[in-house]
Amino acid sequence: MRALPIAIACALLLLLAAPAAAAERPPHFWHTAAQAVAIADKQPMVRRLAARDPSLRGRAHVADLGLWLVVYRDARGVKARVQVEDRTGDVLEQSPYAYPRTGGRLGSARVNAELIALALTIVLLGFFFDFRRPLRWRNVDLVALLSLGAAVALFDRGHPLVAVPLVYPPLVYLGARLAWLGFRRADRSGSPLGTWAGNRVLVVGLAALVLGRIAANLLIGGVGDVGYASVFGAASIHEGWPLYVADHAHLDTYGPITYLAYLPFELIWPLKNLVHGYLPAAHAAAITFDVLTMLGLLILGSRLRDRRLGLMLAFAWAACPFTFLTLIANTNDGLVPLFVVAALVAFSSPVRRGILIGLGA
Repeated sequence: MRALPIAIACALLLLLAAPAAAAERPPHFWHTAAQAVAIADKQPMVRRLAARDPSLRGRAHVADLGLWLVVYRDARGVKARVQVEDRTGDVLEQSPYAYPRTGGRLGSARVNAELIALALTIVLLGFFFDFRRPLRWRNVDLVALLSLGAAVALFDRGHPLVAVPLVYPPLVYLGARLAWLGFRRADRSGSPLGTWAGNRVLVVGLAALVLGRIAANLLIGGVGDVGYASVFGAASIHEGWPLYVADHAHLDTYGPITYLAYLPFELIWPLKNLVHGYLPAAHAAAITFDVLTMLGLLILGSRLRDRRLGLMLAFAWAACPFTFLTLIANTNDGLVPLFVVAALVAFSSPVRRGILIGLGA
């Protein structure tokens, strides 16, 4: 059954990709079609097929994201397909997707990730739900936030028609709640965020959550196209490649700020080719963005009121199942809350606030 989506994806790719002239390099490519075929010809699988059938011939097509797709046919049809990365000449593993997948284990560890997210949901409720006054608005806010988990779980199990409508009730509630808070008369009595836990419990719990999040990222986290494209852009800056070109087969997906944010991590763990079994630069970037956001929340809470509020804000972030799922996906989504929190920390300075908001946008 796994071969069926691969065959369908390759067939669609062939419809979209035009056969390239053998001796000419397509725009922004390093290799010609003839060179791509020569690389694919050296693969053991192709050699075995050619030994059995001398009439087997390969033809290179320009695929997406700087890839060559070499298709081998005989009189009876397609016998093999080989993906060749253009810049390095590496042969890629077969994938049913249009982009090269990394070797992250998020797919195989999906159940574990969901169980961890469920455990974090219980922790968040246990620390911040006021069981003595269950009808408080703070409790309703918390339940509305966590109700998004139902949509995430259903979508992950292939029920988008049910999952997508479930996103709207908490969003409508959020809009109405913010409007009510914004237009009502200011009430500064007390704090809207509270917990039964003392500061020592919050510190120990926060440390445990942070270490657990980092371990989960390293052990079960995967890297998809978003994390890969971010590292690829940083590698383009590092290697002096053009960031934005007219060719659709180029990873010019995000703005330069994203690529610059990933550059320090790519310098430490350089991108060598399109296939990485781990892609440590993406893992390191996601973990760093997450930890810096929590540090920012600690500072923000201390400036708004006291250190306890900062601890509660950071703890709530660490215990939130959605920030956890974002972290182990190793996307660049962590940059947005990082800049938002930094802008709030720098709110008293119009210049710094404006710069950080601009960077986040």
